[in-house]
Amino acid sequence: MLDWRRYRYGASAIVDNAYERGNRNNGLHNGRLCAASRRLGRVLGWARRSSLAPGVPGPGIQQLGELASGIKVCALLIMPGPFSEIRKAAASAKVPCWPNPSGLTVLLTENLRRFFGRYLAGIAILGPAVALAFDAQANWLLRSWGYGDNFISYFPQFRALYTFLATTGIASRVDIADFHILDFFLWWTIFISLVLFVARVIYLRQYDDFYQKRSVAIARLSHWIRALLYVGVILLPIELYVFTQPIMIYSETLRSLNRDDPKVYLWVVSINYFAVGCLYVELILWGLWKIFRQHRPGVVLWRQSDESWKEL
Repeated sequence: MLDWRRYRYGASAIVDNAYERGNRNNGLHNGRLCAASRRLGRVLGWARRSSLAPGVPGPGIQQLGELASGIKVCALLIMPGPFSEIRKAAASAKVPCWPNPSGLTVLLTENLRRFFGRYLAGIAILGPAVALAFDAQANWLLRSWGYGDNFISYFPQFRALYTFLATTGIASRVDIADFHILDFFLWWTIFISLVLFVARVIYLRQYDDFYQKRSVAIARLSHWIRALLYVGVILLPIELYVFTQPIMIYSETLRSLNRDDPKVYLWVVSINYFAVGCLYVELILWGLWKIFRQHRPGVVLWRQSDESWKEL
């Protein structure tokens, strides 16, 4: 078992150190990071107090999942300045960057990226909420896709979650239609992730400016803030796994949520899968660009004018 107190106060110490460095390098508002540090301590303390029902043993992976959740909350709280710089770098990037692109290149790069941000991501986030609110109508439509009354999901983690909620009585209402919706939108996430991945791999050179500016923006972050981000990214899959396991559903918050409105819990599960999936696709693409473009011998990277880089 992990020493929870050590990780709780160790994380707070890392955040305090990040504030001292980030305040010098990024001009963060005085006290913001310290307040976020205290917030992280409260998050981790709350997670530990509400972790398990009496008598239920818990392995260390649960605490790692809760730690990842705390780091994610902390990162969102303490880094609006650095995150805004990263977003600014991505927004100012030229895609496609190489001159004289064809119409197909523009369609599968910039147009697809904007269409994803405006519509596809919105469907993945708001779609499950609307479908769960009108579950009977949504399930009627899904019947034509093979979602019958005797079928739960193509994914074993969702089948196990349905069985657990249905047999334990933790959830006030367990409807197989809700899991059909959850299953469908996970397939939707996989589909749009594959489309974006394939399109970007084909036109990877057209993202030279995008990834160069993002790399510069991240490199300008302080050492401790980058470390916090890297640890959070590594632990995110553990958080995603633990969130649908009985070991976490026994927590006071999720038990209360499933008792009052289990549809909200399933909606949060759907959003988590979408967010983590898109994040890891983007990280893989960034890694491929660094391997096959930035660090590959003989490759010439596109470089925008020096004036645009000074504005970054």
